[in-house]
Amino acid sequence: MDSNEYGDLAGFFSSNEWNCMNEYEKQRNFNILSNYRAMVKFDVLKYKISEVKVYKNQNDYM
Repeated sequence: MDSNEYGDLAGFFSSNEWNCMNEYEKQRNFNILSNYRAMVKFDVLKYKISEVKVYKNQNDYM
């Protein structure tokens, strides 16, 4: 896993969380981001990540 790939995911994970992940978890999260970007590119998403984050925070019970 390349160190720039953390830069792409830095908005989602702290550096401590990233350092605790094994290579499989890092690759999986990078693949999720890549898939998300592809769906945005082809306009197949109903909601964008920023909208989902706001919705999640409004309904957070913890």
